[in-house]
Amino acid sequence: MKNNLIYTFFTIFTLTNCISQNINYGIKAGVNISSFEGSITNKSLIGPQVGGFAEIKLNDKLTIQPELLLSLQGAEFEYSLRQNFYEPISQKRLKISLYYLNLPITVKYNFIDKFSIIAGPQIGYLIKATQKNKSNQFEILNSSDETDIKNLYKTISYSFNLGLNYNITEEIFADVRYNYGLSNILNGNNTLFGTGLKNNVIQFSIGYRL
Repeated sequence: MKNNLIYTFFTIFTLTNCISQNINYGIKAGVNISSFEGSITNKSLIGPQVGGFAEIKLNDKLTIQPELLLSLQGAEFEYSLRQNFYEPISQKRLKISLYYLNLPITVKYNFIDKFSIIAGPQIGYLIKATQKNKSNQFEILNSSDETDIKNLYKTISYSFNLGLNYNITEEIFADVRYNYGLSNILNGNNTLFGTGLKNNVIQFSIGYRL
């Protein structure tokens, strides 16, 4: 019995030690170019993303990389508005900003030296949603224009990542990925922006292994 306990403890210790030696932790930051896929025309919104990651190396070719990222996504809409018959039509822009806490879990396949293919699912948790209005693209947005619209959007969103990773050095890497929305992000039967919207995001980021 005592020998079995010693053997079990030694096995667990060895496995834990081996796994920990194959895990790298790090931080990453980058830029999103986001838009909505749906029944209404919209323009891209540029926003930041920042967070951390873990690399779990399975073998020389395969790595699992879970991440936790704070990400600004959304889009801009243009519309025409006339206050009354005597005034000219003015062009307005509506900026929708969605702040997500995203958890992507990607698999990296190293197909050639320094280059890897990235693919995997992502779940997002909406922590804030706002909209702002402005008259034209040169007008500075005022914080007083900001309106809370979180109730219009679902708290959870689902998407899929596909991209490419390049190891610049042993510690520094860059990746580009396309994040395709799988679920409608509008809440309930809201038809303000058409029958439904999905997140579409192109991401450029730089990572550093600690």
